[in-house]
Amino acid sequence: MLFGLMLAKHKGQSIAIITSLGDNGVFKLAVKEALQPIADQHHVKLTSVNKLSQQAIPEGVEEIPIFHWKIEGLDALKGKFEVIWEMNGHYYPEDQIKTAVREKFSLDCSQVKPTFSYLPTTDFFHQQNYKTKSLVWKHPLAKMEVDHNQVADMIQTEGRFLREDEIHKTIYRTHNVIFQPYPTRVYQSWKMMLEQEFEDYISPLELLKPKEKKIHDWIQDNYNGIEFTVNEISNDMDLDPDNMRNKYLKRLVELYLLEKRKVNRKNLYRLIV
Repeated sequence: MLFGLMLAKHKGQSIAIITSLGDNGVFKLAVKEALQPIADQHHVKLTSVNKLSQQAIPEGVEEIPIFHWKIEGLDALKGKFEVIWEMNGHYYPEDQIKTAVREKFSLDCSQVKPTFSYLPTTDFFHQQNYKTKSLVWKHPLAKMEVDHNQVADMIQTEGRFLREDEIHKTIYRTHNVIFQPYPTRVYQSWKMMLEQEFEDYISPLELLKPKEKKIHDWIQDNYNGIEFTVNEISNDMDLDPDNMRNKYLKRLVELYLLEKRKVNRKNLYRLIV
């Protein structure tokens, strides 16, 4: 969904996608396969770029390149792209971090053994919950090794695009590597980013949670073109009026799906068609 919105908002601009490499480029291939159907809708082709020195670089408008971290060459990408999507950062295997800490700080591997974290994650668009597995390094030197490597790899890669470049660039970073100073905008959720960055290209209905969508659809079926009060719809739907007012109707007004006006100290709502 994000890719489709980017293609709509930045139509005619040159776009590049950056991913991690994965084993023998497997992740880059997976990204290409996942995004190509969306690219087809916009008459755009996706191309994996493996070696800058041996491969022609697509212009990024009708043909969008997919690069991976550790891009070769210093100035090969200078001035070529206006929009960059940094999809994800590097993954550092457990053995790599243990070896680095041992060589740099003479610590035995048993002292820096990581734990595994299973973080609850919500797929905002499909309303599905699942858990993601990740390595957690509690030893400060191991954590520092990971953090510094991530930032260094990101800076090295971005330098290929930003080196003495006067072209204005929009960068979408959908990874969790912390850059300082922070970019102009940092969003705490997908929903906030989509609402604020793509408000002209996305339907507010796509941003509704299931309960909000249910209430909107019920209003559309029963009060289309008719003004109503909080108490009326709360009674009809057998829902708490405070929740209806402060949670659901407020949200629909924020998304410009409902209009609200006050008459004789009473709030009246009407569906915006």
